[in-house]
Amino acid sequence: AIGQGERWAIGLEEATPTQRLTWRIEGAGRSYREIDWESNTLPNRLQISSSYSYTSTRFGAMSVAYARTTAFDQGYLSTMSASYAIRLGPRGSASLTANRVVGKTSGYTIGLSLLFALEKGITLTSNTTQTAGQTDTYVSASRPLMTDVGTSWRALSGTKSGVVYGEGGIYYQGNKGQLSADVSASAAQKTWRLGAQGGAVLMDKRFFATRRIENSFALVDVPHYPGIQVSFQGNNA
Repeated sequence: AIGQGERWAIGLEEATPTQRLTWRIEGAGRSYREIDWESNTLPNRLQISSSYSYTSTRFGAMSVAYARTTAFDQGYLSTMSASYAIRLGPRGSASLTANRVVGKTSGYTIGLSLLFALEKGITLTSNTTQTAGQTDTYVSASRPLMTDVGTSWRALSGTKSGVVYGEGGIYYQGNKGQLSADVSASAAQKTWRLGAQGGAVLMDKRFFATRRIENSFALVDVPHYPGIQVSFQGNNA
């Protein structure tokens, strides 16, 4: 045996339908090692973490958390975070987050996000984040594939690291394959991407064009009964 070490932990958790509180403190001796650690890897001397969250159908949801890690030879690192989210009308929501790190590395991040679900499956999103005095923001709109065969799209515009950029794409899924077109542009670079996916199956001496094959498949033949629908797990094949 290389040696002996000790590790200990104490925790507390309390939860109700609207609130949750957790608290935990743990520590280890300098000679403590996990089985898969390298021999020169030191444990954290002390770790403290706590969190509190509250949820209300009327006032939204909020949470705060704190964690502090103290190492034997690398100082400490503390992390504080807070978040708040609330519904905006029947189809919208807003969330605010803040994070602060103090210790051997320091910094902060503040973010605000807005989301609105419009008609016909369209989702509109706005996000603003500030990190160390730099602000990044974007607005995006998207519509996912609403049926098994159809078209979906996305569009985004904003600034990142002080550079204005935009991107978007349109996608078509059919019975025989998938087509996609994406574009992104900034002052320094413009990129176009075109894609196509599909498959071909040889079965019963015939070729069948199909979407990309990722799972098993089957050919169903019912003589004298054309147009019969075949389903798998409730979905038409």
